[in-house]
Amino acid sequence: MSQVMDLAKFAYRHVGYGVQLSRDMSWHLRYKNSDMPPLQYRILEQAKLLFTSAINGEDYYNHGLFRSDMSFAEKARFLGYYKNFRYYDKINPTQFDALARDKVLFQILAQGLGLSVPELVAVTASSTGPACGRRLVDKYALESFLLENTSCDLFFKPAAGSFGSGALAIGGKASRADRWWRLPGDAKISLAEIIEHVHFRGKMSRFLIQRRLRPHAALNEIVADVCSTVRIMTYTTNETVAVLGAALRLGSGRDPTDNLSGGGVVVAVDLVTGVLGAVTNIDKGIPERMTAHPVSGVAITGKCVPDWPGLLSLVKDAALKLSFMPCIGWDIAVTDAGPVIVEINNTPRCRPVQVASDSGILVGSFREFLLSQDGVLRSGLHLRKC
Repeated sequence: MSQVMDLAKFAYRHVGYGVQLSRDMSWHLRYKNSDMPPLQYRILEQAKLLFTSAINGEDYYNHGLFRSDMSFAEKARFLGYYKNFRYYDKINPTQFDALARDKVLFQILAQGLGLSVPELVAVTASSTGPACGRRLVDKYALESFLLENTSCDLFFKPAAGSFGSGALAIGGKASRADRWWRLPGDAKISLAEIIEHVHFRGKMSRFLIQRRLRPHAALNEIVADVCSTVRIMTYTTNETVAVLGAALRLGSGRDPTDNLSGGGVVVAVDLVTGVLGAVTNIDKGIPERMTAHPVSGVAITGKCVPDWPGLLSLVKDAALKLSFMPCIGWDIAVTDAGPVIVEINNTPRCRPVQVASDSGILVGSFREFLLSQDGVLRSGLHLRKC
């Protein structure tokens, strides 16, 4: 019976690979220029990488793995996003998932551990949802809160959102008590529009309302009124924190977040000095390297992440306090008052770090752990096959 079950699981997994490869065909067919290797070669190579290190079609092109000047062994060091829960569930105990995915719970945990996080002003939530600070249970409570004189320079963040979806930043009042400047830019937003923003299908959603972080002057010069973050990936074992990679994320300047889309970029960070390297944009699906921000035009390469030693110290200290989750993707805001932990990710997308550095993170102790799980049911990785 057990052999039948194992065979069924084996078949199920390989059917999954086949389904994914069929979806990835749209990526392969998108690029037909002469600079690319032949189509058949790319399809076969990506299929091997999907099996060894979870590289789907989007990963294959976003990381530029089609290049002929890179060996297959180098390409296999890149960690992909295909069913990433498989390998992360082998690293981070699943019972702690809620602490990373529910941003209110993380705020409570971080405050208890004395970590540097944004000031929490209020939470919009029903009486049954976890909350801390001032609880705004309905639109009337939210309206009353917003009309107070101190309700300026706020950042609204969905408690369970991802990729910056639903974020809203407001500045000071714009001539009237029920109008604010919407940041970034010079547009205005009304009381009714804010209330509508935090509602979904007529029901109030759970949002954290935090005091807006002000970007460090050196980064505000590049993208104004958006607090850019550094994505750092750490792996903690035996009370030792290994930094797997780091990337500065800079948004387009059109939205309040720093996502790698719509003109956003990632910038390589030297882990020792904090010096910024190449600027990379993947709006066209493949990496484009440059030295300046593609929207603002401000030069970036050669500058430094402000207070890089302090930022690294903050992350390493926090990683030790949260060592029950060995692998964490940290989003650290670089503010005018120093580095601040915006949020953590227990199944982090490795794309920003790997795209920025143009190298894979499957090295060192992190790789050794995943090798120990190689081919194990649900691990989703077969690193030795490369």
